[in-house]
Amino acid sequence: SRLEGRHGATLTDLVARPARYLAVVMTIVLSAVALFAAELLTIWMGQPFATHAAAPLRVLAAAFYFGAFSHVLRAALQGLGRPDLKAKLDFVNVVLFLSLLLWWIPTFGLVGAAGARLAVGIAELCGSLALLSFVAPDALGPPRLWRLLSRAGRAAAAFVLGVIVAALWLRHTAFAYPAFVVCSIACLLVF
Repeated sequence: SRLEGRHGATLTDLVARPARYLAVVMTIVLSAVALFAAELLTIWMGQPFATHAAAPLRVLAAAFYFGAFSHVLRAALQGLGRPDLKAKLDFVNVVLFLSLLLWWIPTFGLVGAAGARLAVGIAELCGSLALLSFVAPDALGPPRLWRLLSRAGRAAAAFVLGVIVAALWLRHTAFAYPAFVVCSIACLLVF
């Protein structure tokens, strides 16, 4: 709030730095949850529960990933003196969420409910980015933010690609867990 939308590089760094760290940490943690959802749920709640809850948990992990970045962007909007924009975005998200719930739960069940949350998380992230580029275009416009976030984005993309390859190739073997650890270390090194 002290910067009031001025001091472009400082303001950009206040938003981009936590987003970069979130990209690395959340990518590793939530990829583990998504990749090993069935195993984690089996350990925690037992096999019958894991059978039904693994797919929704995978979708919710992706929703939580996008939501983590939205928290940083919402704080920036409020700090820049525009809590009204956050409130308007929240209203749009509520309407979208309820609409998707009414449509997707009867069709897809629990995965539909989780998918609705994922869709709202993506919409919230995109909406927050658009609003921030409107409020502070010099500091938080797309060219500046994308340039700063590109390294973390490359690390996250490389990690996700590695995890997907490892998951498809080694999924039901004893090598799945070590492969995940190797991909995590590679992600941290790229970051």
